[in-house]
Amino acid sequence: MLSSVLSTVLALVVTASPGARGQMNQKDLGTMRRIMPSIAAIVRGRDDLGMAALVNDKGLFLAHTDSVYANRIKARLSDGRIVDMILVASDDPSQLAVLQAQDWIKDARPLTPTADLKAGDSLVAILPSRRIRAEFIEAKSGLLASSRHIMPLAEINFEASADTVGGALVVTQSGEMVGFLNASLKATQQADIHVPAAELTDTGPAPAMGVVGTGKGGRGTNKAMRVNGGSYGPADMTVAYTPSPAALRKTLNSFLLGKEVDHPSIGVDVKDAPKGGALIEKVTRGGTAEEAGLQAGDVVIEINGVAINKQVDLAKAVMDQQVGATLMIKAKRGRTTLILPVRVGSRQLKHHLNPGSAT
Repeated sequence: MLSSVLSTVLALVVTASPGARGQMNQKDLGTMRRIMPSIAAIVRGRDDLGMAALVNDKGLFLAHTDSVYANRIKARLSDGRIVDMILVASDDPSQLAVLQAQDWIKDARPLTPTADLKAGDSLVAILPSRRIRAEFIEAKSGLLASSRHIMPLAEINFEASADTVGGALVVTQSGEMVGFLNASLKATQQADIHVPAAELTDTGPAPAMGVVGTGKGGRGTNKAMRVNGGSYGPADMTVAYTPSPAALRKTLNSFLLGKEVDHPSIGVDVKDAPKGGALIEKVTRGGTAEEAGLQAGDVVIEINGVAINKQVDLAKAVMDQQVGATLMIKAKRGRTTLILPVRVGSRQLKHHLNPGSAT
């Protein structure tokens, strides 16, 4: 069994007015009717903790790990039946878990991850008691504080308060999966994504804590969300992040094949070097960086000819590689410059408590 003890929060929550509600159109409602038999609410006693989505015709469901409170849990199907689900696998960086249902709606159609998202795409967050209108803003990268792992993310605006979207399944208007939100979102909760400055974003400055987003990726005081030319509001926005569609597809495909999820790694923990570069704090024993001769105290300044100015540059350079690829790494060791070929390995990430990134 693949498993990890997971407690990270992959969502940045900001201020929003309680009770704000997005308006559903007929296309959204039609999608909901079609996919609801494929969705279950994870329950614990009288509490709904989050949503799970059917991902194959054998009764495997995907969920956020925060909703999975034990190896065997209960879930409520759309026809009202309570069924048992058993934890089969979980993955730390993507915060996804796969569950085997002991019974399910046999004619339900499995959901699939969306192929891609573009700015302004209309989305819907599904909860046991309500549906919330949402919008994709842009792709970013973020450092998960507890795993110290850089992940590609999708930034989403919700026309609802933070404490009403926790545990939601987010889908496109056609019913494809975008991701799952942490089940314990609160309006005052701090993010477990480390966004100290603009370096953690692919397309622009990372949002600060407390930012309220507006339509089409803008940020300001206009509280009306615009989706595909239509206005759904006015209402305050809640901003949240899920792993990117590519990360969701990769994780799910590994789950369905019964394999561990490959997370590219060279086996180093790094932080920003005072004068630029990525300072290696720790080299994992048996990792590919150790095999290549890198040591704690080395400062990586270039990978494959591309400058490394900070820890995030190194983490993203490794994240973008296939396991088995070779990186040409230039590093400083005191006054000596090293150029070393380092093979990209793979590892199941564990939790770290110190700041910085592991890759």
